[in-house]
Amino acid sequence: MLWYDNSCQILYVLLLIILLLLRPLLLLLLLPPVLQQQQQQQLLLLLLLLLLLLLLLLLLLLLLLLLLLLLLLLLLLLLLLLLLLLLLLLLLLLLLLLLLLLLLLLLLLLLLLLQQQQQLLLLLLLLLLLLLLLLLLLLLLLLLLLLLLLLLPLLLLLLLLLLLLLLLLLLLFLLLLLIQLLLRVYVICVQIYGAINNITLETTRRISEHSTFAIITTSNYKRGELFGILRQNKFSNIGSTFTLLLIMYSI
Repeated sequence: MLWYDNSCQILYVLLLIILLLLRPLLLLLLLPPVLQQQQQQQLLLLLLLLLLLLLLLLLLLLLLLLLLLLLLLLLLLLLLLLLLLLLLLLLLLLLLLLLLLLLLLLLLLLLLLLQQQQQLLLLLLLLLLLLLLLLLLLLLLLLLLLLLLLLLPLLLLLLLLLLLLLLLLLLLFLLLLLIQLLLRVYVICVQIYGAINNITLETTRRISEHSTFAIITTSNYKRGELFGILRQNKFSNIGSTFTLLLIMYSI
């Protein structure tokens, strides 16, 4: 039976939460038509402000996500810079090897000229030309890589920094706007609950003047006494019972 008791307690807590959420709407039913319309307008304004707050919070989360993505992009850019540096080092090593190879070919050409071996000399000349072409291509690639390494990361870094600055300013503006909206929502909630408490006190005073509810006073009433009245079924109509339940619930 332990699970049954726990289930009943959970249902009781959920019921109390639902009643707490419905309390303003239930007590607004007791308002006169003019005051009821005013409080309904306040509630509508409150709901619209809460919806606006929700949308702003969603926008704030999206901006934070965008900020994280930009930071990730910045890290990737730094990684790209490291890769470009490694590639540059490899190209320099390759260029150095080609230069050494060219020196060796030149030495061989000199030896072949001294020995007058024409066939080998032609082959070495062709090889030398190919190596020179390869060397030129590597030099061009190295220059392009240097330009890319110097210009593109700087431009991307500047662009990312500008985007981060704009995002931070936008986030600051949204935070200030959220604070103002929260203050406005707090003021409206205070007004609504102030009106509801005034209505509760006025309803209690009117019930205390009725002979059936003489046990209740405007200055001091207790939940136990109200529960006692409910158990004894002393009410003449459903409306009075509902009103007293609202008063018990609002204490």
